[in-house]
Amino acid sequence: MTEDSWHFDLSRCRVINEGGWGNGDVFEGFRDGHPIIIKTYARKGPMIRLIGRFLIAREYQAYRLLEGSAGIPRVYFSPRRDTLLMEKLNGERISVERLAKDGDEVIRNLQRAISEMHSRGVYHMDLRNRGNVLVSPDNRIWIVDFASRVIVTGNNAFSRLFARLCRKFDDYGKSKWVAMLDRA
Repeated sequence: MTEDSWHFDLSRCRVINEGGWGNGDVFEGFRDGHPIIIKTYARKGPMIRLIGRFLIAREYQAYRLLEGSAGIPRVYFSPRRDTLLMEKLNGERISVERLAKDGDEVIRNLQRAISEMHSRGVYHMDLRNRGNVLVSPDNRIWIVDFASRVIVTGNNAFSRLFARLCRKFDDYGKSKWVAMLDRA
């Protein structure tokens, strides 16, 4: 089966999270026998599907720019413009319990992933949301959900200033997890 002909049946997938009226639904499914995550607006009304196409395109662009970066899952071709397919990660949402156990290493790995992301001109802008930072059993960090992302290109004064501001948003997000580590 080629990527172009590949399709999926949501009724055969496990629901992970039913998004609210304006958010995509998240499913676990399989592609070529391997588990994948499916984020889709396919079950939403026409207007939300249209907005979803825009958000999925933004996310897909960020994942492609970050391809091969530490902490970023792989994405796959999707035949639907309102759907994003990505590798299923072995991890759980970042938590106080996890930070109490392995906090220093988790924070170091998070900083490394953020730095690599920023070196490619991508700024997440929503790292405070604990569902966007996953931790694997071996303390790898996975950053997901780039719908709010900002991409900064160029090396002029405005681009550098804008990148600095965006970096502060991501640092602010990371500070939530550092503060939890201090309390753990």
